[in-house]
Amino acid sequence: MFCAAYNKKRDLFTPVLDSPLTVIGAGYMSVETKAPTYRAEGTPSYQLIYIKDTKNTIAFTIGNQVFTADKDDIILYRPGETQKYSYTMNDETLSFWIHFDGTEATEIMKKLDLYDIKVLKLTDSSIPIPKTIKRIINEINTSRPYSDEIICGELYAMLSQIAQFKYLAKHNFSKIDEIINEIRLNYADNLSNEIYANKCGMSVPHFLRKFKQATGTSPLDYKLRIRMDYAKRMISSTELSINEIAQVVGYTDPFHFSRYFKKHTGYSPKEYREKISKNIDK
Repeated sequence: MFCAAYNKKRDLFTPVLDSPLTVIGAGYMSVETKAPTYRAEGTPSYQLIYIKDTKNTIAFTIGNQVFTADKDDIILYRPGETQKYSYTMNDETLSFWIHFDGTEATEIMKKLDLYDIKVLKLTDSSIPIPKTIKRIINEINTSRPYSDEIICGELYAMLSQIAQFKYLAKHNFSKIDEIINEIRLNYADNLSNEIYANKCGMSVPHFLRKFKQATGTSPLDYKLRIRMDYAKRMISSTELSINEIAQVVGYTDPFHFSRYFKKHTGYSPKEYREKISKNIDK
């Protein structure tokens, strides 16, 4: 299985000089035959590889060093670094990858504290790298209006989630902190308190008490507040319809979305958009 898409306006071996951040190509593959990659001088872009699954340890040459990677590892190649790695049929590897570059790419990677990573163990399954890369592939292939902006947003969100995971892991946050982080990253999901409690190794009542101690509210109200904050941003800064915004933030029923939105803001989504529009026009 192999799937890849490349930005027709970009070339893998040509530096991007006219955009702060852009995706050059992305893809994924499950290896059925030997699949070697060797680029002695690397590429002018960054390449991030995510090993979703593998039976064996894979060796990656990055620059003049050799690193090993296993399941759930992220590998990062910086511009100009020698790239050498190979998957074989016996490895049963499923990998996702993305090439990106831009005039601000290095600044962004340093700001997110990702510039110096070589191999990073990703133990947080809530970071949807496969889904993100598949959405990026779809946007590249469809070439719809504003696809470049959507792709850039997807990439930046994914990098930010990885950076947040790296920070939280380094600072040894508690299980409750991990759930809070998961809700912030995946606010559109509708997971039950039982699932969150199981992830923490707690009973539901114990989990709810600990969560309220940390946030002052329940998981549901915390999630609704985040959803409404994102909804307000999209209503005020995009042309998406109210129904589309409802779906983005996790509501299949626009009526329920509108009801919660009015309870949270005092305005219906339509009234809120009109209010923002009037303020802008003044």
